[in-house]
Amino acid sequence: MVAWLALTEADDDVRADPVAAAAWRHAQEHDPPAPGQEVLLNRFTIDRDVYQNPGSPAVDLNSVITIELVATRPMVAWVMTTAADPDVWAPFFATIAYHRAPGPDEPIGRRRYSLFVHDTRRPGRFDEAMPPSPPAPEAALTREVLADATRAALRDLGRTDLLAGNPLLVLRQVRERGGGPEALRAALSEAAEALRGHPRDEKLFRAIDRTYLRPAPTQERAAELLGLPFSTYRRHRRERVARIVELLWAHENGQDRN
Repeated sequence: MVAWLALTEADDDVRADPVAAAAWRHAQEHDPPAPGQEVLLNRFTIDRDVYQNPGSPAVDLNSVITIELVATRPMVAWVMTTAADPDVWAPFFATIAYHRAPGPDEPIGRRRYSLFVHDTRRPGRFDEAMPPSPPAPEAALTREVLADATRAALRDLGRTDLLAGNPLLVLRQVRERGGGPEALRAALSEAAEALRGHPRDEKLFRAIDRTYLRPAPTQERAAELLGLPFSTYRRHRRERVARIVELLWAHENGQDRN
C-alpha cells in the first residue's frame, strides 16, 4: 500500500496526524509554501510481506509514483516521505537530495518514524547531495609496463574478459574510443596496421597478422603459412611487437610519427 497526502494548510485532519503535523511544521519553519503551493507527504509505503524493506514491490512502485507526482504537479513546494528505519534509508535519500528532518522521530504504535524532506524549489541541492565523482583515470604507465601490457594484450586479443584487466585501458587513445576491451582491441589493431605501408614492414605485419589478428592454430603453423623458417618468423614477430610498443608510447606522449 502506498498513500500520499497533499497538504495546503494546517486543518484539523493535519493536526490530528502527528506525522502530517510534523511535515507541515517543518515546511513552515524552513521555507513555507507560497499561496497555492503544496506539501506532498508520502504517509505510508507498506509491503504486505516485508513492510519497507528496500527492493520490495511497494517501494519500487512508490519510486515511480514520486517521479510522476513531482513531474505533474507544478505547485509542489516540498516533497516528504516517511521512513521507519532512517539509518537504512539515509544513504539512499542523500543521493536524491532528500535530507532527514531535524527533531525527534514521531512514535506511532510500536514504531518511530522519521521524515526525509526535499525542497523542490532548490534544485541545486541535488548536486550538493551527490557524492563527488571519482577523477577519470590518467595514463601513468612506464615504458616497461606498457611493453609488457602490449605483449599480453596481443596474446589476449580474442579474450574480452582478459583485455578487461589490461593496464593499457588507461591509454588516452583507448579512452578516446570510449574505453573498455573493444576500444583497446581497436587501438592495437590500428597500431599493427599503421606501418604496413612501408615495404620493409610488410613482412613484419604478416607475422603479427598470422599470430594475433588472424591467428594460425600454432606458431609453427604461422611460420609455415608465411613461408618462413621458425627462427625468422619469431624475429619478425618480436620486431613488429617492438614497433607497436614504440607507436603506442609515442602516441600517448604526443610524439606521433609515421
